[in-house]
Amino acid sequence: MADPEFARLIEALRERVAARPDDIRGQRLLAENEALLGNLAAARAAQERVVALAGEAATAADHAALARASVAAAGGVVTHEAEAALARALALDNTDDTALFLAGFGEMQVGRPDRAFRYWRRLVE
Repeated sequence: MADPEFARLIEALRERVAARPDDIRGQRLLAENEALLGNLAAARAAQERVVALAGEAATAADHAALARASVAAAGGVVTHEAEAALARALALDNTDDTALFLAGFGEMQVGRPDRAFRYWRRLVE
């Protein structure tokens, strides 16, 4: 259970973001805090909004965060949505730690440790 003051602040953040859905900073804060609270679908939705609002300016970290939120919301499964976000993240920055880890994790889930190794080796190097 969240601290009552923290819960009040999160509710205020949710209200603010609902009133100002194009506020990318608010969406980023909401995505992070919903994830901390275990509201994984809400975290994913907020991060999707961050990527949409950023458009072409969305960074590798933005896409990797979307992949992480998607995997968490799917109970640890690297979904097709997460794979697409990982591909975008790695196209922008092929050294992004989160994207490399999750891409390798996805390969392990489909029984391809050889391809997972390629991603994870880059993390170690």
